[in-house]
Amino acid sequence: MNISRLVLLATKIFIPSSIVSVRAVKQDVNGFSFVGEGFCQDKDERYYDYMSPWSAKSHDDCGSLCLGSGVDGLVGIEATSSTCYCLFEDNYVPSILPIGFVGVNINYKGTGDIENFKNNTGSYCYEINVSDTEFDILQAKRLF
Repeated sequence: MNISRLVLLATKIFIPSSIVSVRAVKQDVNGFSFVGEGFCQDKDERYYDYMSPWSAKSHDDCGSLCLGSGVDGLVGIEATSSTCYCLFEDNYVPSILPIGFVGVNINYKGTGDIENFKNNTGSYCYEINVSDTEFDILQAKRLF
């Protein structure tokens, strides 16, 4: 067993469960790599447009729903304990949202990959880590 697993086990034993659950989300989720605790930003520290699925129950659900949205330009997700944001490059969020998506903000100008995050306790930034080919396969599976 490596040192990080020992620390994880020790942490789980001595820290209240509410803190452990927060620590537990600071890892990669389905199709996305953890960037940091806060709001995702591009290289110029701009935020990204987003849309929100209404049924995400976890950070993994958030990742799966965003990947399955069928919308191009996805760069990452932001997730809290109760909210999921699918982040897109500027001008990619459609005017008619896919079924199951409710919240939207198209006033941001973020472009390109996620390269920064602005500290914000309780919000977690993840960047997409699937290739274009894998993304296309996921979208094709969604159609069947």
